Amino acid sequence: MVGLVVLPAPPAAAHPTLRATSPAAGYAVAESPREVTLDFGEPVGLLDDSLRLTSSTDTQVSTSPPVLSQEGRRLSVGIADELAAGAYRVAWQVRAQDGDLVSGGFSFAVSPPLVAGTSTAAPVDATGGSAGLDVPAAALRWLLFAALALGLGGAAGAVLVGRIRREAAGTGIALAAVPAPVPAAAAVGVLATVGLIVVGGYYLVDVFGSRPGALLGVEAAAFAVALGVAAAARMPGWDRLRTAAAMPLLAVVAAEALRTHVAAQHPLAGGVLTAVHLLAAALWVGALAHVLRVAVRWRGRSGWTRLLMADYGRLAVWSVMLVIVTGIVQSILLVPDLAELFGTGYGRVLLAKLAVVTVVIGCAVLARRRIHRGLRTGPAQRKPVGRAVRVEIVALAGVLALTSALTSLTPPAQAAAGVALPPPPVGPALPVGTLAGQVTVAAMASVGRLVVRLSTPLDGPYDDPPESPPYRLSVRTTPGAELALVPCGTGCFTAPVDWRPGTTTLDLDATAPPWSGGPARLDVIWPPRPAPERLDRVLAAMREVGPFTLIETVTSDTRTDPGIVRDLPMTGADFIAREPYVEGVADPVAVSGPDGDQLAFAFPANGISTQLWLDDRDRITRQVLVSPNHLITRTFRYLPPAPT
Repeated sequence: MVGLVVLPAPPAAAHPTLRATSPAAGYAVAESPREVTLDFGEPVGLLDDSLRLTSSTDTQVSTSPPVLSQEGRRLSVGIADELAAGAYRVAWQVRAQDGDLVSGGFSFAVSPPLVAGTSTAAPVDATGGSAGLDVPAAALRWLLFAALALGLGGAAGAVLVGRIRREAAGTGIALAAVPAPVPAAAAVGVLATVGLIVVGGYYLVDVFGSRPGALLGVEAAAFAVALGVAAAARMPGWDRLRTAAAMPLLAVVAAEALRTHVAAQHPLAGGVLTAVHLLAAALWVGALAHVLRVAVRWRGRSGWTRLLMADYGRLAVWSVMLVIVTGIVQSILLVPDLAELFGTGYGRVLLAKLAVVTVVIGCAVLARRRIHRGLRTGPAQRKPVGRAVRVEIVALAGVLALTSALTSLTPPAQAAAGVALPPPPVGPALPVGTLAGQVTVAAMASVGRLVVRLSTPLDGPYDDPPESPPYRLSVRTTPGAELALVPCGTGCFTAPVDWRPGTTTLDLDATAPPWSGGPARLDVIWPPRPAPERLDRVLAAMREVGPFTLIETVTSDTRTDPGIVRDLPMTGADFIAREPYVEGVADPVAVSGPDGDQLAFAFPANGISTQLWLDDRDRITRQVLVSPNHLITRTFRYLPPAPT
C-alpha cells in the first residue's frame, strides 16, 4: 500500500503523532512564552534530552526538566528567562509505546504581531521586489483623493473668497458668490469608495468584518454625511451649514492615515505623518481649484482676483512646506536604500511623483511672483498668471494620480522587512495543500490572512537549511486580484486577505530552483466551522464500513509524474487504523462546498494537511493528503447496499 507507507510519520499506528504545539509550530507570538508544550495522540515516554530549545544562533535556551501530563500525552518544559525577539527551534525526542524512538522539530518566533496592509496591492517575491499595479483600484483611489481635495480644499478656498467679498462689499463692490464644490466632491467620494469596496470583493454584510473593509466603510459614510449636510445647507435658514459640510471629510483623512504603507510599519508616527501630508495636499490642491473657479466668475475684477490669489499664496506656502517635509520623511521610511529608488517599481513611481511636484512648485513660484508684482504696479505692467496656474493645477492632478498608484504598490522597506514568522491564525483556520511540480505547497487560510509555506524534497517542515533554494511565489485570486505577499521565513509567505463567503480560487506560481516548480491551484471555501464532533462521527462511520476499494494516486512531481494509481481492497477499520488522525486532531474544521461537506485538518509540526469529502452517512468519498514531497489523492468505492 504505497500511499500508506510514503508518509514520514503516520504510517505506523504504534508511533505517536504530534497533534499540536504551544507556541504554534511555524508561527510568531507577540510575547515570550513561559513554557513549550507538545501534545501527542498517545502516551509517550521521556528521555534525558526529550526537548531542546535553541535560538537562531544555535544557543541553547535554559529550560526546566521536561515533564509529562494528561496521561502521558503532553510533554512540557518551562522557560526560565524571557525570550528576546527572534526565531527559536524546538528539537524533541520521545519513546513510543512499542519502545521505538520518535523525534522531530519545529520553529516558532517571538515578535510583534504583523500589521495587515490593504487588500489590494501588488505581490512581492522573496527578494522584496514589487511587481504589478492594480489599475482599477488605483483609478478609484485617484477619484477618492480628488474628491477629498475638492471638498476640504474647496471649503478652505471658500473661506478665503468670503473674506475678499466682505472687503469688496465695504467699498461698495458686489462680487459674485461661488459656493465650495462640497456636494459634487462628496458624491464623487461616495462613488469612489463604493467602487473600491466592490473591486476589493467586500460584501455589504462583511465590509466592517475586516480592517481594510472597515476603513473603506468609514470613508464612504464620511462622504455620505458630507453630502447630506451640504444638501441640507441649501434649505432656507440652513445656510450656516455650508461651512460645516466639509468637516466630515476629516474622517476620510484619518482613515487614509491608518491604511497607508508607512502607518503599517510605524503605526503612530506613520499615521500622523500621513494625516498631515494628506491634509496639507488637499488644502493645496482643492483651494487652488476653487480659487481658479472664482477667478473665472470674477472676470473684469482683476484687482480683487489678485488679492484672492495672494491670500491663497499664503495658505499654499504653509501647505507646500508641510507636504515637502512629511513627504521626504515618508520616502526615507519606505525607501531607505537610495538604489531602490531606481531598482523597484515603487521607487520609480516615487521619483516620478517628486519630479511632478518640482514642476508644480516651479509654476507656483512663478505665479506668486507675478501676483505680488501686479499688486505693486498698474494694470499695464501686470503679467498674466493664468497659464502658470493652469499648468500647476494639471500637474497637481498628476501628483494625485501618482499618489494613488503608490498605494497599490508595495514599498521596498515593507517588502524587504518581512517577518520572522507569521502571526498565529485568528479563529477557525482552513488548511489546504497541493504540489507545484516538486514544490510542496501548504496553505493556511484564517480570518484576514493567508499563510503559504513552500518546501522541497530536501526540506523538512519549518526547517531553515543553510543552502535553501531561492523560493519565489505569486498568488492571484479569482477574479484576478494579486495578493501582497510578505516573506515570513524560508519558503514562507503571508498576505492579508478578506475572504468572501463561498469559494475563492487561488492560482499560485511557485519556484525553487533547481527543483521544478510551476503553477498550482487551491480552493478556499469560506467560512470554516469548528467540527471536532463531525470527525468523531466520521471515524465511527468508517469503522463500520465493510470491504471496499480504495483508488489511490501518489505523486511527488505534478509536472512530470501523473502518479502511481493503485486499487487497494480493504475495510474501513483497516483504513482508519493506518491514518494519522485515528488518534484525533487538534482543530478540525468543516466547510460546505459545491461538492458537498468537507473536513479539513493539519498536523503543522509534521507538515501534513488533509481534506476529506463526506457523504450523507459521514463516510469518506474522497481524500487529498499532502505531506512533504507527496500528494496523495484517494477515491473510495463502496459496495452498493444489499437489496432488502
